[in-house]
Amino acid sequence: MMIKTEVHWPSLRRLTDLEVDDLVRGSVVVLILSSQLFAACAVPSDPHSGIGVESEGSSGRVGISYLRCSGEKVTSVEVATDPSNGSGKTVWRISSGPTASEPTQFFLGETPPGWKASVSMQALPPKSEKLNVSIETTKRSPGGISLSLADLKPGMIFSDDGSVSHETFAGYQDHC
Repeated sequence: MMIKTEVHWPSLRRLTDLEVDDLVRGSVVVLILSSQLFAACAVPSDPHSGIGVESEGSSGRVGISYLRCSGEKVTSVEVATDPSNGSGKTVWRISSGPTASEPTQFFLGETPPGWKASVSMQALPPKSEKLNVSIETTKRSPGGISLSLADLKPGMIFSDDGSVSHETFAGYQDHC
């Protein structure tokens, strides 16, 4: 004895132009939301320099931070105008001496104890012009970052990935 079974497939039909438009709009919204969510994760650039710059707001002090690797010491910090603007001149440069302190942050124009200013603080360019901030260490030269003072936002650190929170920047410690 044979049992006969029938399978009914849903009818396939052409979508109307209106239905296609709705599907496309919905897909675009999903793509936009997905890209915003991905961007919010602040995936660090690879490799990350570990350099960050922030403004203290009302005081106007500009701090330069570096996420040191184990046993690493910063040996020099330099701020220069961007050579693509024509000048490329050093605005400020400090170097560590034999008794140099190990500050967690270097403030533009301030020489920490045991450090020497090989280029004393010069006039900064207008806020919209780019500056290059570079750091050298005992283990490597991580390079630098380029920014304008206009890029600095209160409560944020400007790094390789633009403006990020202090917590996000601290998470870049794995650049070593």
